[in-house]
Amino acid sequence: MIIGSSAARLSGSLILQLLVLCNKSNFSAIDLKSYDVNFGDYQWLEFDLNVDKKAIPKFFSVGVELRDSGYGPSPFRVELLQSQFIEGGEIKPGTWQHVRIPLDVFGPLLSDYNDISIISLGC
Repeated sequence: MIIGSSAARLSGSLILQLLVLCNKSNFSAIDLKSYDVNFGDYQWLEFDLNVDKKAIPKFFSVGVELRDSGYGPSPFRVELLQSQFIEGGEIKPGTWQHVRIPLDVFGPLLSDYNDISIISLGC
């Protein structure tokens, strides 16, 4: 469930004020599309995440990837279960955690992408 979202450019970061709560309503992916944003102009993707404690043990991880206009994925996806990109190094259910991912981990040609997909991997 998306609680709120907006985008802003701040010192090289693409900041998504996107608060995602993984719960019993299940989602397979949340796609954020913008034809106005050139990912090549940014260095970071940032958002906050809270995984509902009740989603455990069904919950496995959350993935993040970029997608092009044909919905083709970037060469690399970031999984947040245990990751250097999530505050505290791993998902801690019931806790709001900040996620900061350098966009270059998604591969070259960032300007080819216009979607951010936040993917449920088992939620």
